[in-house]
Amino acid sequence: MSRRPVVRCCGSLRRCVRVGALAVLVLLAGCAGRLPPLGYGSANRVSGQLVPPEHPDTRERRAPFVTLSPRARFEPVRVSEGEFREGMGPLLRELPLLALHRPAGPGAATPGESAPSDVEAGYERYCARRRTLGDCLALLEGSTHLRETGRLSLALALTLGPSLEGTTGVLGSTSVQALPLVSRALSEYLERVLAREPLPGGLDATMTLVLWSYLGSEVEGFVKASHGLVEETRRARSFHELEQAGTRFGRALKPDTVRLLLLLGTKRLGLRVNQPLTGSGLPGFTQASWRAESEGGFRLERASTEARAVSVARGRLVLVLPNRSPARVAEYR
Repeated sequence: MSRRPVVRCCGSLRRCVRVGALAVLVLLAGCAGRLPPLGYGSANRVSGQLVPPEHPDTRERRAPFVTLSPRARFEPVRVSEGEFREGMGPLLRELPLLALHRPAGPGAATPGESAPSDVEAGYERYCARRRTLGDCLALLEGSTHLRETGRLSLALALTLGPSLEGTTGVLGSTSVQALPLVSRALSEYLERVLAREPLPGGLDATMTLVLWSYLGSEVEGFVKASHGLVEETRRARSFHELEQAGTRFGRALKPDTVRLLLLLGTKRLGLRVNQPLTGSGLPGFTQASWRAESEGGFRLERASTEARAVSVARGRLVLVLPNRSPARVAEYR
C-alpha cells in the first residue's frame, strides 16, 4: 500500500517540474521587453540599483558649452557729438606716448618692384594736404606700395579722419597723431571679422559683442557696409576709387556708428597687454549692457571675458559660452 502513493507522487513530480519550467520560460519571455539594453546596467547602476536615463535638461547642464543666437531686433544706442567729445578726450590721453610719433618717409623700392601707382601718388598728395611729409599714416611698411591692409586703413582714415581730428582744441594735435593708429587697428579688426568667423574669444570678439549691443537693428547694415568696403579697396586701382569706397562706407553708416568705431578703436589702443576691453568710459554703455541682457540673454562685460566664440550674420549673434557661466542671464534659458 505504501508503494502506490510513491509511484503516483513521482509521476506528479515529473509533471510539476515540466509545468514549472514552462512557467518560468513564459515569465522570462513576458519580461524581455522590459529588460534594459546591453550595457545599461553597468553604465547606469548606482548602489546595485538601475537608474533611469538622463533627462535632456541634465545633459545640457553637463555640456561644456552653450550657444546663444539672439537677433538684434532693438533700437541702437545713440552716441551724440557731445558724448563723443567727452568720451574721446580721456581715451586719447591714455594712448601710449611712444606710439604717437610722426612716421618716417617711405622706404626704397625693393628689387623687381614696380613704380608706385596712382593710389600711392594720391596718398602722397593726401599727406601733403595734412602738412605731414612722407608716409603720414605709416601704411607703406618700408615699401613704395600700399598693401591690402594699408589700402583699407587709408580708406578708413579718409572716412573717419574728419570726425577724429575735429574732437577738441588742445587734443587736436594728439588726435591727428592718433589717426594712423586708430585707422590701422580698425582695418585689421574688419579684415579679421569678415574673413574669419566665428572669432575666438579675445579683443576682436569683445568688440563684436559691444558693436552688436550698441548697434542693434543697424548691425546688419554695418556688416554689409564693411564687406563692401573691404572688397572695393581690394579692387581699387586709383586713389579716387579708394576715396569713393571710403565715402560710400561713411554714407552707409549713421554718425553714431562712426563715433562708436572711433571710441572703440582708440580705447583698444590704450589697453595694456592682456588687458580686457571693458565699457569703462564709453558713453551709452549702461544702455548697451541692458540691451545685451534683455535682448541677447547675456551680461556684456562678463561675456566679453568668457566668450569662446563670437560671430554675427544677418543681424543674428552667435555667442558660445561655458555652461553655467555667470555671463548668462538665466542659467537654463
